[in-house]
Amino acid sequence: MLDFFGHIDSTFRTNTATLYRVSGGYSAAGIWEGEAPIVISGLAINDQPATPSQIKWLSPGGERNIELRNVYLNDGTMLRPSGPGHAADELEFDAGFGMQRWKVVQADCRPTRNYCQAVVERLP
Repeated sequence: MLDFFGHIDSTFRTNTATLYRVSGGYSAAGIWEGEAPIVISGLAINDQPATPSQIKWLSPGGERNIELRNVYLNDGTMLRPSGPGHAADELEFDAGFGMQRWKVVQADCRPTRNYCQAVVERLP
């Protein structure tokens, strides 16, 4: 398990998360038809609060962001924000306030390096 203890400040910590990959697709009428999510548990993630510039650039989209965090995965798992043909992936982990669900709003995934950095938003 990747652990940055002693190398980076205390706001960057290792957690265990569960990934809920939403599956399904859009019908010919443009209506989302969801299926049961694919659940992957036991992912080792590193998380820290989002930077002020990330909050500034992700907030103007019309949605009110409750809380944003950066999440890093180094095991080859790729995260997806919402896009054509799929809904956003969701993670469940404890960011210091108990287990909560988080939606992926932005992702930088590099499969050739087994690296994925994502910005997640806490769901209400």
